[in-house]
Amino acid sequence: MFNPQMMQMAQEMMSQMTPEQMQAMMGSMGNMNPNMMQQAMQQMQNMSPADMENMRRQMNSMDPATLASQAQQAAKQLSAQQQYMYNGSMQLKAEGNKLHSAGKYADATEKYARAKENLSDIDTQEARDLRKACVLNLGSCYLNLGKYQQCVAECDEVLQSESLTSRIVQ
Repeated sequence: MFNPQMMQMAQEMMSQMTPEQMQAMMGSMGNMNPNMMQQAMQQMQNMSPADMENMRRQMNSMDPATLASQAQQAAKQLSAQQQYMYNGSMQLKAEGNKLHSAGKYADATEKYARAKENLSDIDTQEARDLRKACVLNLGSCYLNLGKYQQCVAECDEVLQSESLTSRIVQ
């Protein structure tokens, strides 16, 4: 996950911390959503060498308290971004529901598919529930459009990710 340059930066940063600061950092990182950490690492991997060096210089000039504050701010930004994507997916699902009710299944599939894609990197229960609803609605659209293979694929996705519940069986 980390490239050697990122590992070196992390080691340098941690070597400057007191045991108390290290403990505080570990505590705040332990509370971070794993998907947020994954996104942060992916963003760092896409950085140019010049940007990486600039970030390294900035981090080396920061005291540990400022560094911890920056980490918390980054976590809040990632959380806000995920909330934005969730809210957008809620809106897309609502639009898809209106189109589905009007019998505009092809248009509804676009809304549900975009909502589903928006939620792919968010690992909260509410996001999983919304994604499942969008997948099931996609299945309904495909069924109404006579696209049976796509309908089965969407329904299989739900069955693979969830244990059978009475609601699915009904």
